[in-house]
Amino acid sequence: MNSIVVESIHLALRTLRRNALRTFLSILGTAIGITSIVVIMSAGQSVKAIFDSTLTMFGTNFIQVEIKVPNTSHTSSENAGGIAEGISITSLSLDDKEDIEKLANITGSYGAVVGQAAVISPYREKRYTYYAVSHEFDYIDTGEIAEGRFYNDEEEESLSRVVVLGKNVAETLFPNQSTMGQTVKIQKQSFRVIGVFKERGSVAFFDMDELMYIPLKTAHKRLLGFDHLMTIIAQVKDPSLSDATAEEMGRVVRDNHEITDPDKDDFAVMTQEEAADLVNGILDGVTLVLGIIASIALVVGGVGIMNIMYVAVSERIFEIGLRKAVGANGRSIRTQFLIEAIVITLLGGIAGITLAITLIAVLFFVAGYLGFDWPFAISASSIWLSLVFSTFVGLFFGYFPAKRASQLHPVTALTNQIS
Repeated sequence: MNSIVVESIHLALRTLRRNALRTFLSILGTAIGITSIVVIMSAGQSVKAIFDSTLTMFGTNFIQVEIKVPNTSHTSSENAGGIAEGISITSLSLDDKEDIEKLANITGSYGAVVGQAAVISPYREKRYTYYAVSHEFDYIDTGEIAEGRFYNDEEEESLSRVVVLGKNVAETLFPNQSTMGQTVKIQKQSFRVIGVFKERGSVAFFDMDELMYIPLKTAHKRLLGFDHLMTIIAQVKDPSLSDATAEEMGRVVRDNHEITDPDKDDFAVMTQEEAADLVNGILDGVTLVLGIIASIALVVGGVGIMNIMYVAVSERIFEIGLRKAVGANGRSIRTQFLIEAIVITLLGGIAGITLAITLIAVLFFVAGYLGFDWPFAISASSIWLSLVFSTFVGLFFGYFPAKRASQLHPVTALTNQIS
């Protein structure tokens, strides 16, 4: 290594130790910015892992058909806003489901509608979300029954009032009680409990244990008063043919709905891979924006370092003049002050990364203690990015004070006057 650089590093470290409080405050400002960047980007990775697990929660190798506002993109705010504002799409039906099942690469499917209702047991009353699904859900979904069973085709066709409860629903409605054979009232109608799911946990901020499952046709006739679907989940035989199968499904539903212009589709077809890409794209965008916002703190820390370095130059004018008088050139003076700034930001970067890892670990253990499945993920790219960015901040904000120091005239400096 160049002897000038080595000497400058030794001088920088001695100077930083002499001004411990000033150095600590400078490092703290950088560390806060680095911590924010690493935590945010790592949290983004954790959320992506959660959403990836969501895609397999209702089955694997599937293609989804769901309602959509015509003349809008499936992923657009216009579609989401229209559905939220109450635009009713009633064309997706069980006929569509049956026709989709005739395709060669489809092994099965189920239709679904989501609703909410007040639920009353002999012990508690609470409002819950129910997932009204056709009986095929039992063969496609990956959830396991802890007690009892799922409803069958005959019970759905006969509009039986039976219900399968999520773990938390069962424990809340029947505290310390046997659940099987008990009766609950949903919208003032009595339903018999025939099964309870094993614990599934929270996935994508959605507690799977807080759901109830009701036969689709029972919900249609007895609770909702309509017979259309919100979504159809179809399981594929060969995942490598998912894209071609999705196109076939689109043609089948389009023909059923007598639609000739794809722009007027009142449905959207999405493969599992497309769903993953969509979610990951959104999360990457959100993470990037939050990371940029967090980096502002690092820039503010850089401004603080620049101001402190200007103060350091003013305090060490005599030292600068003396070094120049004995032969030091402007380059070595500039290098010394630049290295001091870089050392501060690198120390801040290391401290910030250490603090970030600690916070991520604490979040992981706290989430686990609360029963939330939060993956422990540390973004390696954020660590490298933070170190590179902190070095750049040191170079950029340290350059101007270093340049001023290097331009001081030795005679003027020795008389403690700034030219």
